[in-house]
Parts: sequence; structure tokens; C-alpha cells
Amino acid sequence: MHQRCPLSKCETQPHYCGVLGNSSLAREYTHVESAELTTINCIVLLPIILAVAIPVLNTRLKFKDDSILRRSMLNGQELDLEGLRIAREPRMILCGFMPKDCGATGLLTVVSIMVSVFVVTFYLMLLADWPCTTGLGRCRTISCICGNVIQEGYVFMFCCLTLTSALIVQRISVMPHHPHWWHKSAKLLLIIGSLLITLTGCFPERYDVNGQNSGPLVVLYRLHLLGVFGSGLLLMGLPFIWFASNWLEHRDVLDGAEYVPLLSIACRTLHVATALAMGIAMMVYTDSVVDETVDYCTYLKTKSACEAWPTMSPENCTAALDCVAGVVSAGGPSCSTLLQPNFRCSWEDSPLTLWTQMIAPPGYVQDSSCIKVQCPLFRYARGVALEFAVLLLTLCYVPTFAFHDLEQLFAKAPKSADTERSSSVHAGSVAPISWNGSMPSTWAPGNSINASSGVKNHTHHAGSAGVSSTLDG
Repeated sequence: MHQRCPLSKCETQPHYCGVLGNSSLAREYTHVESAELTTINCIVLLPIILAVAIPVLNTRLKFKDDSILRRSMLNGQELDLEGLRIAREPRMILCGFMPKDCGATGLLTVVSIMVSVFVVTFYLMLLADWPCTTGLGRCRTISCICGNVIQEGYVFMFCCLTLTSALIVQRISVMPHHPHWWHKSAKLLLIIGSLLITLTGCFPERYDVNGQNSGPLVVLYRLHLLGVFGSGLLLMGLPFIWFASNWLEHRDVLDGAEYVPLLSIACRTLHVATALAMGIAMMVYTDSVVDETVDYCTYLKTKSACEAWPTMSPENCTAALDCVAGVVSAGGPSCSTLLQPNFRCSWEDSPLTLWTQMIAPPGYVQDSSCIKVQCPLFRYARGVALEFAVLLLTLCYVPTFAFHDLEQLFAKAPKSADTERSSSVHAGSVAPISWNGSMPSTWAPGNSINASSGVKNHTHHAGSAGVSSTLDG
């Protein structure tokens, strides 16, 4: 004799599936509370705000450190620190509100499309009358939703991610660099990181008929993760690490044109740290919920079967509950393959209007149906929102800071090559050259600094300024 078994996590863990509330169509359904909705809104809006605000603040904030200003007197002339700082930052367009590389590479279009499509689709699912019947009632990641629920969503991801990879590869490939192994290796790693993006677009997170990621599907998902973490590490991590080391080397104002202020590294650190924090939060919180891609409710065609699900023999129900509690029952089903359901079904009225029910054929009209009304909606939505935040911040860092910093990296001669040629250049006869090859306004041919004057002596030559004759495109 089969009976209803209280196996769902919504019953074994009362607060796991959230709160039941009323909707315009259903008697009750899982919804997010106001505090939970505020949390989700913050996760979604924070990366969008930071992606827009950080580059603007980086170029618009003024230099205010008086102690450093007093130390900037060289030979009776004060360096234009504000001009030097802005000259070393990414160029801005649209009245100073957007990095030039973001528009010049075309990534602005890709990012705008991805953000708008995600935000609209995400909130349509989250605020639906029956949100547990949508992708947010089954999956904790964007890839899971697109790979198992919204199939056309992965076509969209494939197009956007492969186009992003192509644009980044094109931009990095045309950057001139010195014929040195370090520059060549860095460029190779960056292009590999760009190509890894295509793995994420080609291989979704798929589940089998048992609702498990097993067999060949594991390989596909690992390729997907390789694309996510590999591209982020190389495209954001490598430029940031180089810029941080460059700041440590040239954070003294007496470095003149090579000076890198604290504000520059602070803005980049804020961007990277937020992305890392979102990534860590995503890994921590997504472990608290598992994907349930198989919706058994839709296969229950009668009210009695729907309300009684899941039904099983008393022996199997006891064994299943023992598996959930961590106790292995002798002769019971294997606990290794147990996937505890985290939802509940309910028999609800059809959302069809009266007019549709009048004109539609009998095979289309069904007065009532079994749907998923309770699920860990907030846990799922939080995971999806965190993944969006990580992907957006990582992608926006590339045209905002990475492209500009990489140009500076490739324009500077490696230290080994710089040391070999420095013996042929007189320390007091060459003026420092800025990142774009021009002399700062505070320097003139007669304003060289004597090494014995007590002020730091900085020697620069054409090789370290990125002169085209020394560069290998």
C-alpha cells in the first residue's frame, strides 16, 4: 500500500523553501519576502553601479594629499600631479562617463545587451505568479537555467560570449609589444584567456533524466567552469597583478612621469575585490541548495496524485528518510543516488481566461493542473544574481582598465633589456617620457636632475617609452 511520504526538504526543513503567500492566480506559492527582495536587488544593482561609477570616479576625483604635494618640488618646480595621474588613466569619452576602449572595441553593445536581457528576464521569473514553475524554481546558476529550462537562452549566451571573445582577441592582438619572452608570454596567456570564454558559451550545465550531472555531462560542466574561472583569472587577474606591482614600484611622487598614485590602484582594487567577494559568496551560498531540473509536478494529471506526491511504500519511505538523516537502512535503496526533492506540488486552477477556454479545442484547455508551488526560490535567485554580478564585473574590468594597463605593460621595455641599454644613456641628459611618448609640461631640456642633489634620479630612454622602432607588433 503506497502512501504519501514527507520527503521534500520543504517539510523536513520547514524554513528551507521560504514563505507561502497569495497571488492573483494561485491560492499559495513561494515568494521572496521584502528583505530577501532587497538583498537580491542589491546584488543585481551593485555591479551595474560599480561598472559605471568606478572609471568615472577614477578620473574625476582630485588629488588632495598635501604631504605628497610638498615633496613634489623638483628643482624649484612643482610637478603637475593631477595631470600626470589623469594621463596615466584610461581615456574617457561621452563627457567623461565611459572608457574609450569600451566603445571602440564594441564591448559596450555586448555588455548592454547582456545586462538588459538578464535583468528583464530575471525579474519576470522572480515576480511571476508562480515563480517556482520558472527557471528560478529549478536552478541556482544562469547556465543551468539556459541549459535545462530556457533552451533558447543558451543560444543567446553562445552568441554573446563568442562575440565577446572575438572582440577581446582582436584588441589584444593588435597591441604592439617588445620582442621579449615576458611580453610574448603575457600576450599569449591573455589570448588564451580570451578564447576560454568560448568554452563557457559552448558547453552548458546539463542534467540527465535523473536530475543529476553525471557521466559525459560532468566533462561538459568542467569545460564550462574552466572557461568561467580561467578567463577571469587571466583577463582580470594578470593585468591587475601587473598594475599592482607597478604601483608598488612607482608609488613615490618623486618618480615623476612614472608616478602611480594610490587612487589608481584603489579604484582597480575595489573593482577586483568586489568581483572576488561576489564569487566567494556565490560558491558559499550555492552549496546550500542543489539544482532540481526535473519537474515531476507537470506529469501528475489528477488532483489526488498531485496532492499526495511523493507516494511510496512505507518501507521505502522509511529508508529514504533514513538516507536524508544520514542513517543507511539495510535492504533499502542506495543513498548515494538519492536526490531529495526540494519542492512541493499543488493542484491549481488554469491561468486561461474565459474567452480562451471558450474558443480553444478540448485538448488545449485544462481547467486545473499540477504545478510546483513551493521551492527554495530565494536561494536559487540569490545564486543566479551573484553569478551575474561576477560575470559583469569581470567583463567590464577588461575594457575599463585591462586594455589600458596592458598597453602600458607592453610599451615598457622589460628590466633586463632596460638595464643592458641604460649604460649608454647619461643620467642627467634625458628627460622622462610619459606613457604616450610626450614630455610632461613641467620638464624642459634644461631641467635634468643631478643624481647627487639628494632627489631621486630616474633615467628614461626611448626603449622604455614604447617607441615603435623597438616594438614587435
